[in-house]
Formats: sequence, structure tokens, C-alpha cells
Amino acid sequence: MKPRKPAALTTCSRAVTLLGLVAASAASRAEFQPIDLLPQSFNADVVVEKTAPPPLPAFVTATMDGGTNNNAWTFYEQGYDPSRPNTGLPPAGTDFSTPNDPNRVYRLAPSAAEPNALLVYSALPQGKLTFQTPTAYTLLSIVSAAGSGTAVLDYTVRFTDDTTESGTLNIYDWFNTPFEIAWVANGRVNTDNGQLGALYSGNPKLFYADIPIVNNTKPIKEVEFRYSSGNGRTAIFAISGSQDGVTWTPVALAGFTHDVIIEAGAPLTGVLSGYTTVVLDGGNGATNSAGNGFYEVGFNRDAPSTGLPAAGTTVTNAGRAFAFAPDYSQNNVFFVGPYEGYLTARANLVNPAAYQALSVLNCSGNGPVTLNVVVYHADSTTESFQIDSPDWFNQPNPFYVVNGRFNPSTLGIDAVNSGNPRLYTNDIALANTASPVTAVEFTYLGGGRAAVFALAGLAPGADMFLPVEVTGYNGDAVVEASAPRFPAALTNVTTVSMDGGTNNTGNTWYEQGYYPLIPDSGLPAAGSLVTSQAQPDHHYRMPASYTGPNAVFVDYAHPEANLIPARPQPYSALSFLSATANNNVTNEVVIQYADGTSETNTFVSRDWFNNEPFAFSTRGRVNLNTRTLNNDPGRTTTPNPRLYEAQFALQNTTSPVTNIVVRFLGAVNPTTGRMVILAVSGTLGDFAPILGDITPASAGVYEGGTVTFTCPLVGGTEPVSLRWQYRAPGGSEWTDLANSGGISGADTAQLVLNSAALAQTGEYRLTATNAVGFALSGVARLTVVSSMQDVTQPGDFIYILDGSSPGAETVDHAIDNLVQKYLNFDAFDTAAPYVGPQGFVVRPSVGPTIVRGVRIYTANDAEARDPADVVIEGSNDGVSWTLISSNALTLPSGRNTVTTEMIDPLVHFHQEVYFANETEFAYYRVQFYNVKNNSAANSVQIAEIELLGIVPGAEPPTLTLTVGTGGTLTLTTSQPGTLQSTTSLTPPIQWVDEGPISGSITITPSTEVPVKFYRVRVP
Repeated sequence: MKPRKPAALTTCSRAVTLLGLVAASAASRAEFQPIDLLPQSFNADVVVEKTAPPPLPAFVTATMDGGTNNNAWTFYEQGYDPSRPNTGLPPAGTDFSTPNDPNRVYRLAPSAAEPNALLVYSALPQGKLTFQTPTAYTLLSIVSAAGSGTAVLDYTVRFTDDTTESGTLNIYDWFNTPFEIAWVANGRVNTDNGQLGALYSGNPKLFYADIPIVNNTKPIKEVEFRYSSGNGRTAIFAISGSQDGVTWTPVALAGFTHDVIIEAGAPLTGVLSGYTTVVLDGGNGATNSAGNGFYEVGFNRDAPSTGLPAAGTTVTNAGRAFAFAPDYSQNNVFFVGPYEGYLTARANLVNPAAYQALSVLNCSGNGPVTLNVVVYHADSTTESFQIDSPDWFNQPNPFYVVNGRFNPSTLGIDAVNSGNPRLYTNDIALANTASPVTAVEFTYLGGGRAAVFALAGLAPGADMFLPVEVTGYNGDAVVEASAPRFPAALTNVTTVSMDGGTNNTGNTWYEQGYYPLIPDSGLPAAGSLVTSQAQPDHHYRMPASYTGPNAVFVDYAHPEANLIPARPQPYSALSFLSATANNNVTNEVVIQYADGTSETNTFVSRDWFNNEPFAFSTRGRVNLNTRTLNNDPGRTTTPNPRLYEAQFALQNTTSPVTNIVVRFLGAVNPTTGRMVILAVSGTLGDFAPILGDITPASAGVYEGGTVTFTCPLVGGTEPVSLRWQYRAPGGSEWTDLANSGGISGADTAQLVLNSAALAQTGEYRLTATNAVGFALSGVARLTVVSSMQDVTQPGDFIYILDGSSPGAETVDHAIDNLVQKYLNFDAFDTAAPYVGPQGFVVRPSVGPTIVRGVRIYTANDAEARDPADVVIEGSNDGVSWTLISSNALTLPSGRNTVTTEMIDPLVHFHQEVYFANETEFAYYRVQFYNVKNNSAANSVQIAEIELLGIVPGAEPPTLTLTVGTGGTLTLTTSQPGTLQSTTSLTPPIQWVDEGPISGSITITPSTEVPVKFYRVRVP
């Protein structure tokens, strides 16, 4: 059946939005039942079916760092990364000896794809390993390691006669370095993203610990292990026995409980391995392809013109022509750096010729790099030179701009169309212009690492450098265009993804059963019935198949879809099970009836993360690029992603619905916002109230200000009773509001908070009740910020206490009134983990002050570096300090990214903390002892900090306005400060600095701005 054209029909229209409802029992209630749709209604496959190639976390049941959460880092078996075959744990079932004693022989479990370790830690407090052949020993040796810290285990050795011996074992963290090393893996894999880490670093490791046996004539049948203390998650991999203390024999064991080793043959999902041998940066990983390098034009499908010229291409610029290596799948640069085998590189000329000068096309990473250059001639003479290879970023006079780089170890592309990286030329004038040049040798003298791409020669009497054909390339620094962008992507199981739309990249849904460890995460089985969590009287049928089209998809490039009910029926209300990605999407829905009429509705579908109320949470999603999972219960306790319901009442309740046309009207992110509908339900008869969205969805106001929330009632059987509710930050209980204490409209669709108080910061929603049931609106958030002044101002005396800061992120940015951040490395180094406390001392220029609160703004990136606590002390001499406050922090996840913006608590993400204090101080010491993730962060960072308080004896400034001749205005302030203006007092208010004011100033208002408000900020 084809959709009718709404323009030719009798129509009516209304606007509705997403809602939530929890139905109460009532005799007249009409349940919302599934509306089956014809298969052609679905135009996209956005769901990974449970039979698709499994995700990386499905290849283990626990990890070293995450335990049974099965997240973060764990071991892999040798051969998992074919380009680094010697990294990883020994192949399953093979014997291996320790680095320090070849007589110490151990054997891992017979399979890396089955349980291969006994896991013992606080969540799994005991376990035992059974000897398949009981044997008497004088010593046992246990091979183990712990993730995320050390641990202490108690053990009991049990003999065949059931007598026992007991003791204690200290288990090392897999990154410790004691003498008792059993194996060095030189690599690990992250199940969250598929990336490899610690390559050739000497970590992670397995360790051995010996247990002396007193009753050494009795056969041992088992060893039991019990958790005693420590944060580490212990994995026991092997036991060997000795009868003489010299030679050791592996013990065949039963009882391994978990698989913590990614086996060889599992998909290498987060690393592009084998396509390069060197990269330009990445510290010690440069020769392990663990850092940023080059890619060929065409590799970046989103920006195909970026990258190095195609292999074999000749590029001409500024009187020089260079030919790039003929094949990027082979060695293609002369790589020189501080690494064994790369201290020197030699370019051999295929056709030796005489030149008066040579030009070297090159660049360096973490540079510059100083190179010694030796030119060899056919007459056996040589000439030596020294050149500096410029860093590949931002240096002047580039020969070629690459406009993008690729990190094979993370699959990340960056610097796209940024004017970087760059290639440069160094010219060498030769003294011997008669004898042909046969070779050019480059030797590392200092700096980062350099890559020479090509040579060009200026023949005697010529006026242009021409390509010189060479051999001897010693490194592959370029990912060829034909290489896969993602090596193990799920490319053929969906046609559209939530994150990437028709690009089919990024994250999307998966079916329950796809992740066997948590079988109830994911979308319900294809064709199954689902009851809404928010609206228990709403029922939906999931699409019949997840291997074909299973969603109604719209975005800006695919703006319309047609839903066709399999059995047209009349309805009094419809409900759509939907979600969006990349923020909210506004849609139009045209309901077409058998009698030729139609009606039009609009609704705003919500992003699949964190909105309330929701109908269903899949508790997990899959990244198609890397075949990894995120947001499953092992990685977070917050239920995401989510499906929501958009429902609206129908005016025509007698004619069957024949078509539902859905149109994309716009999105918060116009080109990346997209929506899917997975199911539809409907009812005929009385139904519970339908509420629209609250506007505004979030608001900020200074204490004492006024804020209004509005939520329309858009349907439901009358009469309907309304009531607003409040929930405190971090709370779980909702409280009914009443019309008192500055609150009005608590029982209407519009709530007004007059003279807002700090205690009214929190969440608000509207409830609606009728005889059928009751509805809950979405949640609006209110932030009431303190009216206390910030006693600091830009230019105040401030200094860092310890550690260091990057040049553009120094401590003065903590109080510069800009979003530009202050970052503080700890005193030890610039690497993780973070070691506190770090912070600063500031002396407000306004003199002694009384501080009673602090406002801290989040920086632009790296949430792990957000402070998790703050300690504030005061002093009047800068030497002796008094504690004012010590508080834990829960800074929001939102980032303040526009570093040039003026700080505004009504606009920017922040947290306020208040405390009692009546003591004046001239100096303040602010310290951060911990950050959100000490182990992952290398520093602490904030965009801004405001010390909130008063200046004793200072009266609030007054601002008076006098109208002069010719329409001029004279503004007079009682105190010097900064004059600020805004064109609207409707939150969020955007105050703009007009400049300093002291006494009076006269201004001439612009006729283009009809209204303007002014205030004075002191200091």
C-alpha cells in the first residue's frame, strides 16, 4: 500500500513530545497493544544479531584489571598479534622456563579459549586447584599475577590422607618488578577498545612463589587459595613441583575457573597490525608502530584527499621534484632514530650520477632531529654534512602538507585538514660535482626520530632538482590506501548505525545473547513482546528479524519513512518506541486514515543516553569499528542506551489508520542527529494522561532569581490532576511541591520559583493523574548558583605549589575568568598515575576576605583529571595555614570546550561547595589530593576556580542611570569594577564585559538594540 499524500487530504495538526507514563489499575483502562507493521515499513538494519561474529570481550570471561566485570586490560596469547609474535603469554599447553633459571619449568592451561586461570580476590574469595595425578613434592611453585594492585592470599595444601599444611602468599601486581619473574609478556590487550598496550615495555609479567612442603613424602591432591587482603585481582595460572629444589616439573591441574587470556586467532580489533614498522611519534613505541604515522591518499575515507601522495607519485614544488617510494606495502622511508638497527640508514642510487647539489625530503617526530649526512661518490671520496630535520608540525616553509595522520595502535585519525603534518627539504651543496653520487647515508645525532622520504638531485648546469631513484628503504612508515580502516569491523551485519548513520560506523544496538557473559544485555529477541518500564500498560513487538531491516530510520539525508500497519484499525492514541543518536531530533508524523483524512503531529525524540523516563534500556551497545562493547553492566552501572516513547492522542478515533508518514524536521546536531523507531503500539478507548517535554530542559539562575518550567498536557481522558515534584541532586526520592514559600503553579502546567534558593538546585518533573492512570514528564534540571562574589580576579598574585604545567595551561589560568584551563602535573613526572596533593596559593588583591564557598569549572577534556576533592586553607602571612574546608567533589562529566569564553556559572559546567567560615584571611592555599581516576591520569586540571565570599566592610556596589541630552546615558557606580551588559534577563543570561568603570561613564545606546541591562561586577 502506498502512502496517501497529506496535502490532498482534510488535515489537522498539533505538537506533542516524548513522555513517560506509569499506568494505575482502573476498570476503564485501555492497554496499548503492539501494532504489527508490514516488512517494507523498516528501511534500515541497526541491530547486530546474536549470531553475528562475537565481540572481543566474548573471548574471555574475566580480565586482570576488571575481574569478572570483564573490562579493561588482560593477557593475550603469543600469536594474537601476528606482527609481534613474541609478545604475549606462551602458547597454551607449552612448557616455558623463567628468565633467571632455566630449570624452573611451568606449563599454562591446555587451552587459551577455555578457563585457564583460578581467579581469587575480594569478589571471589576462594578457589582450589586439583592435581590430576597426586604426587609428593618438597616444594611447590605457584605462577600468578594480580591486576589493579597487589594481594595477599592464604593457602592450604591438602594431601591424599586429608592432612594439610597452610601458609600465606604475597601476590605481585602484573607491573611489579621483583626477582621472582616467571614470564614477561611484553604486551596486553584492552577488552574495552581492542587496543594493545605495554608493547616491549618489560610488562606485564607472571611471577612465581614457592611453597615449602614439610610432609614431602605424602602425595598432594589439591591446593586451596583464599583471599586475605589487597586490591589486586589474583589469577593463578600454573603450579610446578620439585623433589630436589633444583629441577621443576609442571603439574597437570583441574579447577581453573576463568578465561583471562585472549587466544591466538581471536580478532585483533583495535590495532592495525602489520601495515607499518615505524611511526613518527609515540615515545619508545616508534619502532613498534605505537604512535602516530602517515597514511596514503585514499586511506581516510572521510577525507580522501588527505595523506601522503600515492606510492610512486612525483610531486613538484619550489624548483624541486621528488618521487615517493614505489610501494607503500613495503619499506618506504629511510628511518633514523635512537633505536637498535635504526641509528643509520643508507640510500643507494639506482643510477649513480654527478650532481652539484642534493635535496632531502624529510621530517621528524618529537623533533627536530640532527642528522649527519655522508655522500658517497664513485671515485671513493665522501662528503659529510649536518642537517636538522624539522618537526612534522607547524614548522615554516613546508614542501608538502599531508593534512592528516594515523595511529595504528589506536586506529585514530587526527590533524585532518589542519595544515599538519608537513614535509620539508634540506639542500646540500656538493664540492665534488664530477664524480657520480652512489649513496647517501644518514646517521642519528640527536633529537626525536626522522624519516627521509626521497632525494632529488641538481645536475651540473641544471636549474631544477629532479627525482633520484634509490633503494635501501629500512622502514615502513606509511599505511597504504588499500589497508582496512578498521581491521576486524562488523561491516556486514548492519546497514546503518546509531552513531554513524549510513556510514555504518561507531556504536549501535545488539540483540540479547550476542554477549554470552551477560545474556540479558541488548535488545529483546527479534519478534518478542516488550512491556515498557515507564508505562507498564504499553506493549510493543520487536521487529521480526534482526538480520534484515529492523528499524524505521530518518536523518537529514533520509528525511522520510512510511510505516504501514499490517491490519489497519482505529485508535484513540499511538505510541512510538524510539531513540536518537547525537542529541535530540524533531520529527513530524502524519497519520493517514481509511476515510481520506489525516492529522499531523510533531515530537522530539530523545538521545539514547541518560534521558528519563525510558521504556527500556539495553544495558550495552557494540562498537562496529572495533567489535567491542561499552555501557554493559561490567563497565558501568548506569543503564544505557535507552528507548523512549512518543505518544499522542488521535482526533479521528473511528477510521482505521492506514499509513504513518514520519519526517525528519531537524536536530540539535543538524547533519549527525538521527532517529530510529523500532516498534509502534496503539489503544482505542480511555487512556492515561499524555505530557509533553518540560521547557526549558535545564536552567540556571542566581539565588534570589526567578525561574519558570512549563510542561503541556497534550492528551488523556479528562479530568486530569497535575502536580510538580522535586528531587535533590544525587537523590532517589521525589517530593510533591506545594504553592508556598515562593513556589506557585505547583498544580498547573507551569511552575514558577520566585526568589530561588540554593537548596532548590535539583531536578523537577510534572505528574498527571486521571481515572485511567498517571503520567510522568521528562526531567528538567535547575542549578541555583550563589550570589557571593568571587574574591579573586585576573592578575592576583598566584603561584603553583608543586609539579609543573604546560606553557599554555599555567596556574594563572585558574583565576583568569576564562575557560582556558590550568593543568598541574605532579612533582614526580608527567606520566600516570596522579600523585597528590597539587595546587596553588593565591592572594586576592582586594585584601583580606572571608571565603564561604568554592565554584570549580570542568576543563575541556580528560574527565579522569577532574579533581575528586579540594582542601582550602587560609593564612594571613603565607606561612602558617589554617584549615577552612575539606570536601569531596563530584564534578559533572560535561566539558567546557571553548577556551576563549568568559566564565559564566549559568552557562558552564561546574560544581559549587559551601562551608561555614567567619575568619578573614589574606592568602588561600587550594590543593587537590585526588582526581577522578588517579591510576589513569597524569595531572589535575580545571577550567577555573572561584573562591566565593565577602570583602569585610565592603558594601555592594550601586549603579545609577541618568538620561542625558541627545539620548545619552550616564552610568555611575559607587565602587570601581567591571561594567557588564546583557540584552535579556531570561536564563541562561549571557553577561558581556563592557570594560572597567570607576565613577561615571557616558554612553550612546545603539538604535539596533532596543533593550539592554547593566550591572557592575566587583572586584
